[in-house]
Amino acid sequence: MTLRERIDHNTSEFSPSDHQIAAHFLANLEATLLLSGAELASQLETSPSSITRFAQRLGFEGYPDLRRALRRELREQQAPSVPTIKEGVFAAYWQREKQNLEELSRTSDILLERVCEVLATARRVWILGSRSNKGHAILTQELLSSVRTEVRLLEPSTMFSPEILLDASNDDTVLVFSTRRYARSSTQIATTLKARGASILLVTDNGASPLLPLASHILRVPTQAISQYGASGLMSSLAHLLVIGTAQRCDTSRREQLEGLLEELSVFE
Repeated sequence: MTLRERIDHNTSEFSPSDHQIAAHFLANLEATLLLSGAELASQLETSPSSITRFAQRLGFEGYPDLRRALRRELREQQAPSVPTIKEGVFAAYWQREKQNLEELSRTSDILLERVCEVLATARRVWILGSRSNKGHAILTQELLSSVRTEVRLLEPSTMFSPEILLDASNDDTVLVFSTRRYARSSTQIATTLKARGASILLVTDNGASPLLPLASHILRVPTQAISQYGASGLMSSLAHLLVIGTAQRCDTSRREQLEGLLEELSVFE
């Protein structure tokens, strides 16, 4: 049974505390996955033992067992059914991308303006992305460096050689690309920079990123796909848009100087 079915099946035996916990679970399934039993109990102003009893009433050994089952359930729900060639896999792919783009295009202009303003005025911009998001981070760092000074790319290995993080201050901002499955290195590095005073700009999907509570601005990019790999093209599109918006707020002399330097060094054929 799904978690919702288990709750419906056992609701007659629930205590008032159980009803409160169940309502929270059903309203916040993905966010709840990020909480330990003690954290969930604190958030609901109940005891950890109440969380344990709730899980046991649903047929689990305890809260950790419930979380594992919920994680499997959500993963199965999110796993798309891949069309066969005969069913038109290519057409299905483009249709899904169009739907994602339509959703992304509804992003608030006001939010985009605010993010670009922060990227233009911060003392230093740190760019961070791990695993499948690493390419987006590299692209953004390269483009943004042509627009403004002090743009630094953070590698996942930074968490093992963290000296560079000592340069962070409360005048800095961190642009983080983080999508499912959320890389631990991105979370740890961004959390460290936040603790040193930097603001967090989060580009993520529609899931419950562990960085949501730390971010001052959040940009959601739909990544629904026809396969288990997820769609990532719109992350790069958004990166380009942020650079364009930031460039409008920056002096054009840096870009002009860069073009002269590229020509001087014969970088391109």
